[in-house]
Amino acid sequence: MSIDQLTDREVIALTLWGEARSLNVEGRVAVASVIANRVRDGRYGNGWRGVCLRKAQFSCWFPKGGLKNYQMMMERVDVLTAKTPPTILDSALRECLWIADGLMAKAVQDRVYGATHYYHESIPAPKWAQGKSPVTKVEGHLFFVNVD
Repeated sequence: MSIDQLTDREVIALTLWGEARSLNVEGRVAVASVIANRVRDGRYGNGWRGVCLRKAQFSCWFPKGGLKNYQMMMERVDVLTAKTPPTILDSALRECLWIADGLMAKAVQDRVYGATHYYHESIPAPKWAQGKSPVTKVEGHLFFVNVD
């Protein structure tokens, strides 16, 4: 299992899978839009990999963000680094790979109005969101701009 062996496409797809696998395609594209907005902004890491893997940005990549989710992510890293044929990947991960392709080709339009942050409305508002209004809501996720 080595994250270093993953391509940018795979890192994006796994981030989408780890953060939004329970959502429909619109929810996954909304999270993908946040990744693209962070890449464009430049303050959140360099490139796709730098943004997705930056510490404390996408909780799915860190045990502290949720151990079970992290363990499930590492299982998918093992599948992708073994270069398993896509036919045996779960449908959510196949869709996330498809979205990653579109994101990298700039074929995915920003659906969250430039948002660089989000959280699910079922949890208490993080410190960064307090006193701020979301620019949109997609499947229970609230999206924000001008957080910093």
